[in-house]
Formats: sequence, C-alpha cells, structure tokens
Amino acid sequence: MLLLYLAISTCLYSTVHSSTFDENAWRKILKAHNDFRSKIAKGDFVSKSEKLPPATNMNRLRWNSQYGDVASKRAERLSEDCELVHHSGHYTENIWQGGVTNPAEEGLTAIAAFASEFQKGVWDLKWSPDMGHAANMARGDLESVGCGYTRCTKDGFELSIVLCLYYPPAGEPAYKKGQTCSECSDGFSCEKKIGLCLDRNATEIDTRGEDTSDVQVRFLLNQILDIDEKNQVMSILAYMDYHWNDYKLKWDPKMFGGIRDVRFSGDDDASFKLWRPDVLLFNSVSESFDSTYSSRFIVSSNGDVQQNPPGIFRFICQIDVTYYPFDRQTCFLKLGSWTYNGQYINLDFLLREIIGLHGKPIIVEPERSSTNSASYFVNESIDLQVYLQNGEWDLEGTPGKRVVQKFGTDEYHELYFYIHIRRRTLAYGINLIIPSLVISMMTILGFTLPPDACEKITLETTVLLSVIFFLQMVSNTSPPQSQSVPILAAFFSCCLMLVACSCVFTVLTLSLHHRKPETHEMSPTMRKIFIDWLPYILCMCKPDHPKTPKPKVLGKSIAPIHRLSTIPMLNLPRVSQTQFPDRSVFVYHEVPAIIKNTSRICSELLIIEKDIEKMVNKIEEDSKEEMLRSEWRFAAMAVDRLCLYVFSAFITVITCGLIVPHIIANL
Repeated sequence: MLLLYLAISTCLYSTVHSSTFDENAWRKILKAHNDFRSKIAKGDFVSKSEKLPPATNMNRLRWNSQYGDVASKRAERLSEDCELVHHSGHYTENIWQGGVTNPAEEGLTAIAAFASEFQKGVWDLKWSPDMGHAANMARGDLESVGCGYTRCTKDGFELSIVLCLYYPPAGEPAYKKGQTCSECSDGFSCEKKIGLCLDRNATEIDTRGEDTSDVQVRFLLNQILDIDEKNQVMSILAYMDYHWNDYKLKWDPKMFGGIRDVRFSGDDDASFKLWRPDVLLFNSVSESFDSTYSSRFIVSSNGDVQQNPPGIFRFICQIDVTYYPFDRQTCFLKLGSWTYNGQYINLDFLLREIIGLHGKPIIVEPERSSTNSASYFVNESIDLQVYLQNGEWDLEGTPGKRVVQKFGTDEYHELYFYIHIRRRTLAYGINLIIPSLVISMMTILGFTLPPDACEKITLETTVLLSVIFFLQMVSNTSPPQSQSVPILAAFFSCCLMLVACSCVFTVLTLSLHHRKPETHEMSPTMRKIFIDWLPYILCMCKPDHPKTPKPKVLGKSIAPIHRLSTIPMLNLPRVSQTQFPDRSVFVYHEVPAIIKNTSRICSELLIIEKDIEKMVNKIEEDSKEEMLRSEWRFAAMAVDRLCLYVFSAFITVITCGLIVPHIIANL
C-alpha cells in the first residue's frame, strides 16, 4: 500500500521541477540529524533546563535518496501558495520555512529549528503539537531520512522551504529510556562513541526503493502428474513460496491493536494491489504461461511479504528414450524475473531446512565455486513434505543451482530446480518384456517341429506378426526422434530380424526336405557339407544306406521257383550262376524222368529270366531313389538343427545384452 502510494505521489509531482540537495548538502543535513540524536542517546541533550534521559534504542540515520526526491516534489507543491501545510498520508514529515541563503545552510537551519522546539518546555517523551518536529527527529526506531527544498515568494520576499521525510513512517513516538544503546534491534550493533545503534549491513546511503529487492523462492512438489514422452512435456502439481521484504509495509503492532500480519488479495482485479516480483517459469508450455493461482499476500509487521501460489506446471522436458523402459530422466524448472535484472531483484533460494526424500530433514547449504560466488549448487532444492508417490516414476533427487548470467552489462538471476526420476518397470515387464521373451522362445520352438509339419511355416509367420505388433506398441509410446532408439525397440527390432530370418530358413528347410532326385541332384560339395561335416559338428547320427544290395537280401526277397506243370523236366540242363555274372540268382528244377519239348521249356525260362531282371532293376532304382530322398531330408534336418542352435544363441545374447543388465540394475 505504501509503495503504491509512493508511486502515485511520484506520478502526481512528476510535472513539477524539484530541487534536491547535492551530496555535500545532504551529508551535512544527515550529520546534523545524527548529532542531535547522539546527544539524546547519551543523555547530553538539555530540554529547557533538564537533560533528557539516555536512549537504549536510538538508531543512526542513513540518507534515503528516494524519500529525498519525494520530499523535493512535495516542497515544490507547497511553493504554489508558499504556505506550510502538512500532507495527510503515510509519511513522518517535518517542514521549515525561512530566509534564502544556500541549500546546505537552509537545511542545517531547518534541523536546528526542529531541535529547538524542545526548548519550549521539558519534553516528557510524548508527541505534542508544540514539539512535534523535534519529537519526530527523536524517534528511536528511525532508520533513514530524505529531505528536499524549494523557493517561493510571499509578500514580496523570497523564502525557502525545507521538507524532510523519515523512515519508517510510523512507529514509537519517542525512544526507550535506559542505558545508552543497550537494546539495539536485531541486526544492529552499538556504536559506543556516538551512542547510536548501527545497522551492520548498511551503508551511509539508504537506497531502498530503488535498489535491489531480495526475493527468496521455495518450491514444494506435491505430485508428478504426467510425463508425455511423445511431446516431451512434464506436468506436476506444486506450490511456490515467495518471500521478500517491503520496507514501506512496516508498522508497530502496539499502535494497531497488536495486529502482526495482514492478508491482501492477490487477484489482478483487486481494488488494492501489492507489488509482487514477476518471477515466471521460463520453460513453461501452459496456455496461460503463468499457471499459478493468485493467492493472498501475507504481510507481517516487519515488512516481510509472503505469497504461496499453487499451480499445475507444464514445462518442457527433454526425454532421452535410449534405455526405455529402464530409463532415468532429468527435468528442470527454470525460474527468473521476466523484466527485472539483478540490480532490482536478487533472486535466490530460500536456504533453510527442507524435507527431502523419505521424509528426512535436510539443511540446504550452497556449494559455491571459487570463480563465481554468486552462482552456486545445492544438493536438494525442492521441499517434499507434501509429495505423493507416482505410480510410474520414482523420484531419486531434486538438486538445484543458482545462475547469474550476464547479457550485455546487466546481470540476470535464474533458479534451476532439477527433478531426477526413474521409470518403474513392473508394468512394462508384465505387458511388454515377458510377452516378447515368450514370443522369442516360440521362434526356437518352431525349429523343433518336423520339417514335413505343415504348422512349421504357420508358426513362424504368426510369431513374426506378433513381434511387429509389439514393436508398433513401443513406437507409439516413444517420442519420434532420430537422436536415439529405445533399447526395447532395438530388442524388438532384433527379434523381428531373427524371426524374419527364421522364416527364411524354415522355407529353406522345407525346400530341402521336399526335393526329389529327378528334380535336384546333390553336388559333392553340398553332400560334404550337409551330409558329412555339419551332422558331425552338431553330433547327429547319419543313417546307413548301402550303395548295392547284398546277395542274401535278394535271395531272401525271391522265393525258390518250383515249376509244377505237366511239362516234363527230365534232362533239363541246370542254369548255372555264371550265366548271370552280375546277379546271384539260383533257380532250382525238378527234373522229371522223361523230358519232352525241350525248346518250349527254354523259351519259357528266358521269359522268366527277363521278368526277374526287370524286378531286380526296379528294386535297385527304388532303393537308390529312396536313399537320395533320405539324404535331402537329412540335410534339411541338419539345417533345422543348426538354426535351432544358432537362433537360441542369438536370442540369449540379445536378451542378456539388452534387457537383463537393466532388469538387475532396477531391482
């Protein structure tokens, strides 16, 4: 409210020429103020005829340049009528009017005039109209002063007006009696030589209002809502916690019924607005960009302002899918002021104890570099006291860093809140990994079926379609990028290649199995590889196939011929074995006593011999053809067995190389 009032006042008086004290003048005026206060603090100031009691809490004043500008503009406003009229508002104000000399002398004369009011009577440490200016200067809790002057003409005489404003604007009407500077406020130390309380971190000039505002940020993560891998966007529910101090919003609770904090609306359409730092999420992808709720401001009597806006944050997160679904991701939120550089807003972490993982309290300590102390790293940057576990992701860490970057001559402060997460693999193991392993085993199972089974090629084709389906599922859940390929997609791609190769080798096996001697002839090289070497390497037993039939086999297969006709067989010459040098055929005759028609018998025997020869040739051809067919079938069996071993080894290597290490690492 005071800042708004100050801004309005500055705008109202911006058209009036202001007269501000130069450095030499304001230093003299500031010294005069502190000399006056030092005498009171040490008990050396005489009011009327009595010394005022010493002060326990008298602060040394600093010069407030912004108050000086406003005082100059107010003084210019008074010059229109050349009358001393106090402004109603939120400032502690002293006004003096006198003759014109030079600005420094006029300022010192005004201070002396204010102090002389204590000579009108003995001051009882209470504010009174007769001693109001002196009482304003003697307030113990004052911290800074700013003065301005102007010229005016009254009744033909040129006069000077000096106006001083004091900070804080409202407080105790006097000071506390007691031992000199024995009760200095926090952050102040006693300067015994002058008897005043000195701000340890202050300089002689108070530039508050135009200098840096310290804004501290705390981030409370409530829940990880979603991670859109395809669009590379992370959504979380979180609460922001902003802290800063507005020196114009201080008050003394004792003067306002013990009220120590006040709440103000944070809505944009509120009738009364407070300033808030324009800290935004730089990597936001929300439609409104700033997705936080405008919560109320909590203002404390010491000027501290706190705002805790909740919001659903959607921001860019570069997803690395190389090890999907065994991946770990690192996302970050980048916060910074949108319009103010580091000269106006000193953005920093709220360095205090937070709740980390597993509910452990952690004291946030910055790790600063030796080259740039303004930038630093913290191991934990996000408070997890309200965090709820996500079903898909495990939170592993929340480090952060503060970065001070230069753009041209200006410095900008940025805060990075990192979120380290790891994907939970149970659902993926049940829905993708285990089915893929089972399907891969089905590929091996196909090579155990007999080559003449019709379901062999059907099984391999079905497995191929299944792998394509799972690969499509992985591609639908992974972001389309060319920088990396998910390890699960690589696994399915390898399985796809193996199954495709298994289909090719299954076709080759069936082709070998169904080859015939009349259409294909096995070359010596092929026979050497598939009949001799490969079965030996695979420890397969080769069946024994004789190249020529043995005599006993033919003898057993052809029964003795007995001619039981009425033709006389006497004196028939015996058919010797030498007449059939290439065959072992034994024909036995029963020779009757009387032989008739010998020529007819011989012709019939020749016919029988030809028939027998045809039968023997047919048996030999069938045996040879069956032997050649069995060789092709045996070659197909050897190829099938080779594929069984090779594909089993490949599937084992792929599974152990791509999947198993990550499964073990995630246990």
